[in-house]
Amino acid sequence: MFRIRHATAADAAALAELGERTFRATFAAHNDPDDLEDYVGKTYGESQQRAEIEKAGSVTLLGEDDGVLIAFAQLRRAPSPHGDVEIARFY
Repeated sequence: MFRIRHATAADAAALAELGERTFRATFAAHNDPDDLEDYVGKTYGESQQRAEIEKAGSVTLLGEDDGVLIAFAQLRRAPSPHGDVEIARFY
């Protein structure tokens, strides 16, 4: 059964793994390996994901299929002329 739910701090490790795996599959072939390692190291670590989940003004939604994490979206407040919400990630 597919469901969407809000992430909690307990989801940080699974979210970090899915985010890194998806990013590598999508962008590894088009980036310098050293740059890629630097980026994923800063962006998809468990502590970084926990901080993003807990950040005020931010929402992380998880998509699960039979309890398996398959997708996520991170939304955050970002005032602009076009609105006040930005889709930061949609995987």
